[in-house]
Amino acid sequence: MNDPKLQELFEAYRPSIEAMRTGLEVGNARLPTPRGSEDEPVYLSKFRDLVWVMAMEGRTQAAAGDYAGAIDTYVTALDFANESQRGGFVMNSGVSYAIGALAMDALTESFGAPGMTAEDYQSVIAQLQRLDSQAVPIGEQFATEAMATATSLNGILENLPEIRQLAQEDAGAEGSTDAISQMTDAQIVEYIEGLKDDYARASHYCNLSPHDALSADPGPPYEPTNPMSDPVSAVFSIQATAARDRARFRGAEVMAALELYRTQNGAYPATLDALAPEYLSRVPMDPFSEQPFIYTPAESG
Repeated sequence: MNDPKLQELFEAYRPSIEAMRTGLEVGNARLPTPRGSEDEPVYLSKFRDLVWVMAMEGRTQAAAGDYAGAIDTYVTALDFANESQRGGFVMNSGVSYAIGALAMDALTESFGAPGMTAEDYQSVIAQLQRLDSQAVPIGEQFATEAMATATSLNGILENLPEIRQLAQEDAGAEGSTDAISQMTDAQIVEYIEGLKDDYARASHYCNLSPHDALSADPGPPYEPTNPMSDPVSAVFSIQATAARDRARFRGAEVMAALELYRTQNGAYPATLDALAPEYLSRVPMDPFSEQPFIYTPAESG
């Protein structure tokens, strides 16, 4: 792992990584807040590349036997993934889950390595429990977007004549026909009120537990031809993504506790119940089933 090109890559990203660490220390490591639900998260690839580099650096540290340094690198990336959700729209959560998965996959690769000590596993467990407790609920994230959207939609209703004029001018410049001119004021009001209702319905869905959301009826399907309904429809899939993210964290907690148990006892426990309260204050639940994770030790131990 002493590839000169890889080391050169690490150094090229060093200022960005240090800026991230500083931001986390002072509490202002955030993703840009979108101006509207139509904004594309163009920064996703940049932050994904940054966390990929951090994951590679962590792997390099682990290969050199510096597991404490590797854990610190991975946890920094996971901290950034957590903090990047605060204050933005739902798409911020999508970015957070993507970069968090990169860091978590790299972290769990170290589990079971001969050089990992009991202290390393204890550090991992403590950090994962902290990060899990600090995660932003998807319902809170969606509430921010719903509030901003409602403000925007109310602004359209309050300034409908100006909006019609702008739509006509834009359509004329592009040589097309604007949809707004084809609708009466009453139709526009009905359309916007319906969209606000859609957001309210989706907000209720987002505040359900993953287990309850799986069996919930989300209501009538959204219109695929309505571009404004696409962000709302995405909420129903990102709720499941949020649950997978929590499952990833909690599963990693269990994995680290199992390795800590093995390190201290020479074998894995027969059941997960053996982990609490000595190795975990409590065994975390699978967010999808709201039951303990399924665990069956191999016959070889």
